[in-house]
Amino acid sequence: MKARKTLQHALLIQQLIQQLNSRFELKTSMIKKCIDILIEDEYIERQPNGNKLLRYLTKKLTNQTIYMTSMPKI
Repeated sequence: MKARKTLQHALLIQQLIQQLNSRFELKTSMIKKCIDILIEDEYIERQPNGNKLLRYLTKKLTNQTIYMTSMPKI
């Protein structure tokens, strides 16, 4: 999704199954739940034009995110 920015819902599911099928069995229902979670967490969004197009959203770093990622490892 990052590279393409937009992708049709059915094509995303098809590509995920092709890429991950050798590692484990994917069910379409599992993929749809994961897509819904990504939408809730604002990583992707559905385009309002009704053709089931999904768009990748760039996450902006907050001060808290920068602080947490710059902490030294213990």
